[in-house]
Amino acid sequence: MESNQNNLVDVVKMLRDQGYTEELRLYKTHLRAIAKGITLEAKDFEVDTAYRFEGSGSEEDASEIFAVTASAAGIKGLLIDELAQFRKLPDHPIIEKLFVEYKIATYDDSQDEAKYGVPKVRKSKFNEDPDRYELRRGFPDFPPCPYGNTFSMLGYDKVAEQYVWLVSSIMQDDRLQVVDYAA
Repeated sequence: MESNQNNLVDVVKMLRDQGYTEELRLYKTHLRAIAKGITLEAKDFEVDTAYRFEGSGSEEDASEIFAVTASAAGIKGLLIDELAQFRKLPDHPIIEKLFVEYKIATYDDSQDEAKYGVPKVRKSKFNEDPDRYELRRGFPDFPPCPYGNTFSMLGYDKVAEQYVWLVSSIMQDDRLQVVDYAA
């Protein structure tokens, strides 16, 4: 189903206005409502609506949003997959719940040099020097997220010493170094 909403930030605002205010995160076997500290198993929630945002002509940089309700826990929240990777996870108990019909929005991002306020790195640039980039997870110095949640991971350009947006195809590349924050 096509959507007339083509901006992820605008859709997040619209869904928040509809009461989907809790930030949800996917973990190995469950969802976690961040502010309330509640764990949700697959049986505990329903996906009310979903959106997929794709750059025109390619799926190199797609994102998905799931509006979720867990009635028994009193939670309405958003699960945001900035890299459209959740549905590709194998044998994950939550993933089956995410296979719902979604509204698709395409946009022309071929000339965009930034995403969510950080420079965008495309696969061709990454291929020039893969060791230049790393994926950082859980770092406390991530820039603010434009839709009110927090980034859980973000690319980092070690040469320019700045955070960057790595397109989805880079996230699947075995050459990408992953660095977890260690306090």
